[in-house]
Amino acid sequence: KDLDVNNQTHFVGRCDDKKKLVGYYNLAVCLAMPSDYESFSLVVAEALACGLPVVASDIDAVISRITNGREGLLFKKGSAESFAVALKNILALSEEEKKDMGLRGREEIQSKYSWEHHVAKLNNLYQSVV
Repeated sequence: KDLDVNNQTHFVGRCDDKKKLVGYYNLAVCLAMPSDYESFSLVVAEALACGLPVVASDIDAVISRITNGREGLLFKKGSAESFAVALKNILALSEEEKKDMGLRGREEIQSKYSWEHHVAKLNNLYQSVV
C-alpha cells in the first residue's frame, strides 16, 4: 500500500498447488528475486522451467544457472539501484526478446535437470565404479 503497487502487483501468498503455481509463473512478465543468499534457488529453476525470464541478484546459486542477458538479468547483490536498473531493462525488452530469453532459460533447465540427464549422470557414475 505504501508503495502504491496494488494495481500492478497481486500478492497470492503461499501456493502448494503445482498447477496453480505454474499458472502464476505463466502469467508473470519476469521473476524478480532479490535474495542475498540461496542454497539452490528452486524458485529460479521453476521460473526458468516455465520459460520465464529472471531478474536476480548475482549470488552463486543464480549465476550457476543464468548468464547475464541470456536467460535473464543479474544485478549486484544488496544494491537496490542495480535491482531497479535490471527490472527497468527487462521490462523495456520487447515481448519477443522476453520470450526468447525465457525459451533459452527453459532449454538450459531441461538440459541440466531433466530425468534423462540425471539418469545419464547416475549411469556414468555406476559405470565408473564398476
